[in-house]
Amino acid sequence: MQHPGEAGLHPRPGARHVHARALALASIACRAALEQDPGDPEAEAMHLRLRAWLDATHLMAALEPAEVELITTPLGRLADKAAIDASWRAEGLYVLAWAMDLQPGLAHDRLVDPVAAAEVVGFLHDTPLDRDPAPQLRGERALDTFAAQQLALHWRLRDWQLHPQPMDFAAFVRECSWASLDVDESALLDGDLAIEGVRIDQADDEQLQRCLSIAGERHQAANWLLGGDPLYSNVDTST
Repeated sequence: MQHPGEAGLHPRPGARHVHARALALASIACRAALEQDPGDPEAEAMHLRLRAWLDATHLMAALEPAEVELITTPLGRLADKAAIDASWRAEGLYVLAWAMDLQPGLAHDRLVDPVAAAEVVGFLHDTPLDRDPAPQLRGERALDTFAAQQLALHWRLRDWQLHPQPMDFAAFVRECSWASLDVDESALLDGDLAIEGVRIDQADDEQLQRCLSIAGERHQAANWLLGGDPLYSNVDTST
């Protein structure tokens, strides 16, 4: 039986595939940011540059059909939800950049800098997939541990939505029987999940929702790295 977090249903993507997907996610996040400025000459010019770059580098082929549609939609015409969802792909970009050892780890409650993450993977560079030396993936043990942490964090935040009460989260992680979980001590406060310096039961709704969105995107990227599904958007993040 496949349990949540056991994502290896398919072969794990290789380093070059991960790099191409990271560049795809950087492109999606960039397109989302441009949606705020329809009609602005600089934003319109960047949109044209983005599309031309994806064509010139053949990275358009690395995008899923829905992602191609999002990228090519004129500025100002995306549905609000589509633009918001696309902006959150920057958190998946962070995970893939980290997996290639191009970016240090981030705390579970800290947003990535999307511009910096895009730069380290070579976004808008002429030949980003041909860099020398080519990025290499961290070892499978590191990726497995990271995925186990993302599952645990995502589970705790979803569980809080259903049962908003403190718990001994550290003990739950140690004793869990339905999946292999992990949690870094730096993510805990008094045994439960910490969010921006306070225990989860003291965090406000905005902090909780932000952290949940981060966890969902990072969980998806982590499971994709483990072979959850060749199609990024199909990766399961059930908890």
